Amino acid sequence: MVRFLAYQGTDWIARVIKYQTQSVYSHIAYLWNDRYVIECWPEHWYQLLNVRWNKRPLFKGYKKGDKYEIWGLEVSEAHKTFIHNFFLGLVKTRAKFDYVAGFGLFTKWRKEKKGQYFCSEGCIAPLVKVFEWDHIAPWKVTPEAFVQIIQAAGGILIKSGRV
Repeated sequence: MVRFLAYQGTDWIARVIKYQTQSVYSHIAYLWNDRYVIECWPEHWYQLLNVRWNKRPLFKGYKKGDKYEIWGLEVSEAHKTFIHNFFLGLVKTRAKFDYVAGFGLFTKWRKEKKGQYFCSEGCIAPLVKVFEWDHIAPWKVTPEAFVQIIQAAGGILIKSGRV
């Protein structure tokens, strides 16, 4: 099973993301294990223009009291390995946040930037390959759409709570 964290942030960036994407979720991360996530998340607000994919402690930088959910999706061992290696590759290459497509979530103008991913784009990308979801363009997937796609694929809500 692969697991993803769906975060419902309440800071100003999260509120903008949720408003513009009409989502209850502001962020999606790959759950590495019970203590770490792989995500595209700024360490500090002044790093917003240089965000990269990293392995980070679970909930580091998240606002205390904010809601989260953990979603699981059953996959074969081979697919689990592929998905896990995809995320390790993002960390190893320090892949950049896809500002072009990320900004496109707020406008009608959208374009994919190869090798760069915003949170839900990066989290859905390996699933699109594994399940051959050719009709899904990862760079168009909002955090809300990510959770809906996981649910439609048979994903289950494993846990919900507050940071």
